[in-house]
Amino acid sequence: MINKVGGGKPTEARMRDIYKDFFGGTGVYRELLGKYIQDETVIAPSTSECEKSAEENLKQGLFMDNVTPSIRTQATKEVCAIIQKLSSGLKKADATFLSGPKCKGACSDVVGGVKVAAAVARDLSKDKNAKLCIAIASDMLNNSPQITKTGAWHTLNAIKNSPTLLDAEKSGQTVASQSGILFSSKVKIRVEVIGQGGGPDFNPELTSKLDAYWSGFWKAVGLQNRQQSSLDQACSGGNN
Repeated sequence: MINKVGGGKPTEARMRDIYKDFFGGTGVYRELLGKYIQDETVIAPSTSECEKSAEENLKQGLFMDNVTPSIRTQATKEVCAIIQKLSSGLKKADATFLSGPKCKGACSDVVGGVKVAAAVARDLSKDKNAKLCIAIASDMLNNSPQITKTGAWHTLNAIKNSPTLLDAEKSGQTVASQSGILFSSKVKIRVEVIGQGGGPDFNPELTSKLDAYWSGFWKAVGLQNRQQSSLDQACSGGNN
């Protein structure tokens, strides 16, 4: 679309203006993302509503204000198709996570979320270049009313009742095995955990046992985890 806007082989100067019109600070793509996608509630705009907003934006562009109406109309359709696809995908993702994992009541908040992520990884494995980064903001104390407080699935009690770090690690491995989670080896995967542990229950010994518990879990499901200091920084960088 951008090549067509630029006449097939846009010059460097023309390309700069076109790029700003689409992706600059006030560009049509950035504006529509802010309006429909990046708020707390994702909005699914109608085709006509989205294209009207896009058209108004492009008419103020550095280059797009001078193109033919048919080119500008095609550009609005292209951009809005992407915005609507993003909106639909995010809403489906929200619905998937909110519907709860299908693991017969055996998995809870943290493990349930990981199980959903493993399903996503399986879908991505069809692409040989696929990469996935999972950011989890949680104290990582897996818990649920359905879970017995004496078993490995109740993380806090499991680590409190673990005499050694090895015992805590084995509890994590047990949960991984019983959950049936195994990440595809065909996808490059990272997991970032923010906020693990903390609270009045935690001293250095308990923190170490919690680390051991999840270390056992991550290894058993085929992942390696590393901590991050903030959710904003998680999954950022060139190796995602």
